[in-house]
Amino acid sequence: MEPGSVENLSIVYRSRDFLVVNKHWDVRIDSKAWRETLTLQKQLRYRFPELADPDTCYGFRFCHQLDFSTSGALCVALNKAAAGSAYRCFKERRVTKAYLALLRGHIQESRVTISHAIGRNSTEGRATPCASRARRVVRTQSQASQSSWFWNTGCTQVILSPKCC
Repeated sequence: MEPGSVENLSIVYRSRDFLVVNKHWDVRIDSKAWRETLTLQKQLRYRFPELADPDTCYGFRFCHQLDFSTSGALCVALNKAAAGSAYRCFKERRVTKAYLALLRGHIQESRVTISHAIGRNSTEGRATPCASRARRVVRTQSQASQSSWFWNTGCTQVILSPKCC
């Protein structure tokens, strides 16, 4: 996928209640800061100005978040009722999420359960995933889908499915 621009917004699904878009990597979802050159909010306003709702803070009702560096499907509610419905589904944990990741090294086991939270590692001076103490237990199912080599380094593609308990 090439870097995001205001023009290249990919639509995954559209109904009268929801719009699902493919968020580019390194694109913020929304921002009030004038210095943000590209946000999903701006892409949506460019592509669908008629769907922008001036009664909302950012013009659109984002049903969930994706990190700045994460690409993937992001759901936007197109009306108040749909936003409420999506909110309840997320709150009641009826939404299933899955992430595709590329890991350095070859994984020997095809299925692994990770049963601790992910936090920030300050020992390296930057935000890095690491085990952390958390009140909420999180279990992530990891399924290796294929192994290969990338620049003479072994790598494994995995599908990660987080499950909150």
